[in-house]
Amino acid sequence: NTADMLLRRFPWLSSVVILDADANVFMSVPSIQLKQLDYPPLLTVPPKSSPRDLRAFAQDTVLGPEIILARPIMQEAETVGFFAATFDFRSLLPYADATGDIVARAPGVTLWSGDRMYDETPLAGVDWDNVLNERSFGPVGEGEDAMVWIVRYLGGMPLVIAGSAN
Repeated sequence: NTADMLLRRFPWLSSVVILDADANVFMSVPSIQLKQLDYPPLLTVPPKSSPRDLRAFAQDTVLGPEIILARPIMQEAETVGFFAATFDFRSLLPYADATGDIVARAPGVTLWSGDRMYDETPLAGVDWDNVLNERSFGPVGEGEDAMVWIVRYLGGMPLVIAGSAN
């Protein structure tokens, strides 16, 4: 089926999920998920978005963080469900070099902090709400701790990715 094909084509995906209008699971592949996820944050339309736009959020679980990216299923102007894909940011690391130097953060959730603790990086002291209103990349910190960062938006959710500037 289509869900199995997506999971084979993109092996870093954890699951493909169909949700009803209240964000309850209607169907999931695989049918049993290791991480227990709560999907109701998908019900909130992000600022500066239309009800038809992609939506995303990151959720911390006991097994690690998970990103949920969803497309609303619309019937005329009403959302009747969601087609969602979930993935753990760490599953993308085999595709990167120097993963110990990478730090990735979504609002309220550290997705990956490499060889460091996020709170010990210069990123921890940044007021991201204010900074992201003005910039989409830049340096932070000084000396050996200096980092460069860039933001990419997934369904309205800012995903800040940083690496060592040295």
